[in-house]
Order: sequence, then C-alpha cells, then structure tokens
Amino acid sequence: MTVELEGKKINYAHAGTGPCIVFLHGFLENLTIWDDFVAELVDDHKVIQVDLPGHGKTELFGSVHSMTLMASAVHTVLRHEGVQECVIVGHSMGGYVALEFCKTFGHMVKGLCLFNSSALPDTPEKKAERTQVAKILKRGYNHFVEEAIPHLFTAKNQEKLKDLIAELVREAKEIPVEGAIAATLGMRDRADSVAFLKTVKFPVLFVIGRQDPIIPFDKYKEQIFVNELINVYVSAHSGHMGFIEDRDGTFDSVKNFIDYAYE
Repeated sequence: MTVELEGKKINYAHAGTGPCIVFLHGFLENLTIWDDFVAELVDDHKVIQVDLPGHGKTELFGSVHSMTLMASAVHTVLRHEGVQECVIVGHSMGGYVALEFCKTFGHMVKGLCLFNSSALPDTPEKKAERTQVAKILKRGYNHFVEEAIPHLFTAKNQEKLKDLIAELVREAKEIPVEGAIAATLGMRDRADSVAFLKTVKFPVLFVIGRQDPIIPFDKYKEQIFVNELINVYVSAHSGHMGFIEDRDGTFDSVKNFIDYAYE
C-alpha cells in the first residue's frame, strides 16, 4: 500500500482487524523486519508496518530526514487507514521516530515500546561520529553496510546467525545511499526526549539488549526510572537486534505489553 505526503510516496503494509499496533523499523532496515511478530498478532489486531522515508520502498524526502518528518509520515499512514489509537513499537531509529510521534500525536497513543532504542539525544561525540558516517556513506556505502550490520549482533550470534545477517546486509544495500545519509543526519539532530517521558500518561516498554553495542546498558539508568508507567524487559544475551537474537522473549514482552496497554 502507498499514501502520499508532500508529493512523495510512503510505503506500508497492513493486515488484520482489532486494536491497532504500529511497527517501525530501524536504520538500514525496512518494514519486513517485523513480519515474524506480525504473523502472530494479526488474528486479534490491526497491524501496520511502515517503511520510513528513504528506506524500503518509501521515497526520499530531502537531504535530512528529521525524526519529526518521519513521524509525520507515520501519521499520514494512520490517518489514511482511519486509525484513531494505537500501540507504537519502534526499533532503534524507529523508536526515535515513535517518540516524536508521541510528542505531537500523543492523543492517539495507547502505549509506546522503545525496542533497543533510547530517549537520550546524541552526545557531542556521537553527533560528530554521525557527521563522519554521512561522509563515509558517500565514499563506500556497501562496505559500510557489510561492516555495520554484523556489529549489531553479539559476537556469538554473528556466527550463529551468519546466513540471516547476510540477508539483512543484502536488503540494506538496496536502500539508496541518500536515504541512509538523510536518516543519519536526522538521528544526529534529534531532540532529548527524557523530559517528555516524565510527562507521558500512557504505558511505556523498554526492550533492552544487555550486550547492545549501540546503546550501552548503563545509559538506560537515566531513562527507565523517570515515570512509574515505564516497564522494562532485559534480554540478557542479546545485542541490538533483540527481535532476532531473543525472538521468543522479546515477542512475549511486547505481546504482554500490548495486552496491558489495551486493557
């Protein structure tokens, strides 16, 4: 399915009927990363998966894709589908987008799941790193993808899941380099959302990889205690890709959270 925003096509998938769940993918991913979860939820829910701008089959919007722009793309899909309320689940960059969605369209949100994601902004050092990554992407996109994606997994899982990782690398290479750069710069410039988390009136779930190389475990201490509505699931042996590395544990945590949010 597609819908237009600012003359650009947004690609999405939808299935099932019932309370709505929205799944957002991360950087260098596309909506299909959630297919396994969706297959077990569609009998009782309306499930929407969105290709974020510059990823999957959604078009490029500009040189920088802010999290606010991406959130507007998600809202455009939901409005087109007639969705009034939803639980929104975002992996990594998708979590940053979900937070921005909640800031503007919080009246639509029954629950928020930050899946291997964070409400913290980039540090000055991380901002500089993202600026450098944008330059590296221009020079050698395929090489960057080949190096970056395996690093998202624990060392043990890199070997155990090498065939699946190879497929993720192949799919990531199909993303236009301009889309990857625009997302990198958008993530660099995103706002601090911890203060916002303190104010939310809906439940929040953090799904955390204990061995996540992208978001260190100790960074969550500043976030998970700021609101009594925040729930936490820690996947002891996962890196940044919990929906693959700990499929059953993370799925159960998300499913239970969805049920709780819709009580």
